Amino acid sequence: MGSYLAMDCGSKGFPEHQEYKFFRKMLNKYVKPNMVTATIPHLRQSYLGFYDFIQAKIEDRKMPSVGTVHPKRCHGFGVYAPESFRNFRKSGTKVGVGTDGGTGTCFAGAFEIEFESFLRYGYSPKEIVRMVTLGNMGILKTDDKLGSITEGKVADMALIRENPYENIMSMTSPTMVFKEGRCYINTYE
Repeated sequence: MGSYLAMDCGSKGFPEHQEYKFFRKMLNKYVKPNMVTATIPHLRQSYLGFYDFIQAKIEDRKMPSVGTVHPKRCHGFGVYAPESFRNFRKSGTKVGVGTDGGTGTCFAGAFEIEFESFLRYGYSPKEIVRMVTLGNMGILKTDDKLGSITEGKVADMALIRENPYENIMSMTSPTMVFKEGRCYINTYE
């Protein structure tokens, strides 16, 4: 979510706005480390090159496969995020957690920016856990099969070491991941 919102558009866009600065911090804090750990070696340089492209001043350039960058539109989502999230809550809008995985700077499962953003905009860790699990499945209309540990549902789950209500970031490092009851990741020691 935060990568494209934090592109360096020079003096255009909203470079001094606190929300832009927040997303810029998230870009620097999470995106490059995810590129290093989440990509296979022979693709890593391409991803890192794109990261450098995003980091470079882009106010009068075009993005590959996208075209002209519109700085105020690009930064706008971040700038108006606090108001948008207040409106979501006020109207009872269902909000899901996810990434734009596969878009060049976002990776499926890399929820750090999402979690920090939701905390910033007033959601509690408990609400975020609900959104990640049963909430997302409700939006996708698959909550009858997925999203909670209930008899008759598919056994998809992740086990984590810490209580996510106390540290939501613990959800970014599962020790075991099960899909349809079968363990695919096991880093439990």
